[in-house]
Amino acid sequence: AGPGVPANDLLDQRWDLVSQLNELISVSAREQADGSLSVFVGSGQSLVQSNKASTLTTVPAINDGLRSEIALLPPTGDPIRLPERLLTGGQLGGLLTFRSESLDGAQNRLGMIAVAIASAVNNQHKLGIDLDGALGQNLFNLSSPRIIPSDAAVVSFNFDTGDSLDDIDGLGLLTDADYELSYDGTDYVLTNLTTRASKTLSNPTDTFEGLSIDLTGSTLVAGQKALIQPTRYAARDIALAINDPRQIAAGNPVISQIPTTNVGNATLSGIKMSDVSGVTSSAWNASLSFAANTITVGGGFTPATLAYDPATESAGKEFTLTGPGGFEFTFKISGTPQNGDTFNLVPTDASIADSRNANLLGALQTGKLLFSGATGQPSATINMAYSQLVNKVGNKTHEVQTNEATQTMLLAQMKEARDALSAVNLDEEAANLVRYQQAYQASGQVMSVAQRLFDELISIVR
Repeated sequence: AGPGVPANDLLDQRWDLVSQLNELISVSAREQADGSLSVFVGSGQSLVQSNKASTLTTVPAINDGLRSEIALLPPTGDPIRLPERLLTGGQLGGLLTFRSESLDGAQNRLGMIAVAIASAVNNQHKLGIDLDGALGQNLFNLSSPRIIPSDAAVVSFNFDTGDSLDDIDGLGLLTDADYELSYDGTDYVLTNLTTRASKTLSNPTDTFEGLSIDLTGSTLVAGQKALIQPTRYAARDIALAINDPRQIAAGNPVISQIPTTNVGNATLSGIKMSDVSGVTSSAWNASLSFAANTITVGGGFTPATLAYDPATESAGKEFTLTGPGGFEFTFKISGTPQNGDTFNLVPTDASIADSRNANLLGALQTGKLLFSGATGQPSATINMAYSQLVNKVGNKTHEVQTNEATQTMLLAQMKEARDALSAVNLDEEAANLVRYQQAYQASGQVMSVAQRLFDELISIVR
């Protein structure tokens, strides 16, 4: 190229680079009067302007230091944050869409499953005894819900403490959503960012969807908001709380003893703890004595009498007893006792082979713990929740693959339409070369015949 001559090869190379950039992120380009090219991203933010170029970079999100956002770094000045909704198209747009529409939701759901497993197992584990006769402790350590800023409130799960299975009733209210805590100077409002359901919180403490919010030391000022992520990192942070196999509480704290002197065929089974307050004390003995369709309970337990009619209830009837110290358990009596038959419920001795609580731990996988409906009763097991997650990810993957195939076909069609107007067809060029060569050869023949005619005329004249 020279003065006044277009630099066609360089112009082609420039547009090729714009095309390559467009594969990474959706851009628009405009040729200026001086021949320079301006390139824009987002809603018109300048990436290239004349001979000045900005840089795409990442910066920590304002409300989440563990999350990166895209920013435009000009030659001078501070980075300009670009909202994700403006960054569409290209590989970067696809990755951002994947993060917001698929990854975040899957991470939250997986975290919710981890919370459910840890909470249910911990509560059931604390209802058993280990090989040393001590009550079980938490089997898993679980991170607390994350809140940004951290001093906006104290957030915890309201179902992960206590010695009773009733303490996990609130587990069914837990969701896999993120929340926004806002303060207008008078009221604190907690909003589910997925369903937009909200609640004006009672100050200083309140609960909402399986969460407990303590606003006692909140530093929020009027107009400020906080982000709460209850389950985002729960699956990542879950860990074992014990490392000694002897501390696994596989046994049940209460065992039954049926004297061989009983005349009837009644049995006592299915002992399940619901509260273990003081149960490990050996200074108790629940003695049950049957007479005239009534079971008298001794040892300071309540109720003191239980009604049992073998004629109609021999298939089995469940009872609940509360013992000294407040521990509580249920059991079932079945069969036909005779007057004077007795049963004893006593503390389980240490080191006795007992897997009753371990069986109950295993049964948690089929128990409905999640997604309470309008009735307030959980409707899904942990396995069901995980299957829903796998199904959702699989459907989304298939959807993306279908969209990819469609877009690939459209791209091929657009390239063909473009090439039909501006691209070089090698076959057509080769045919043109052959045509030009034949025309040249024909012209050469005409010149040869003309030369011969001219020579003949000259010879005649001579």
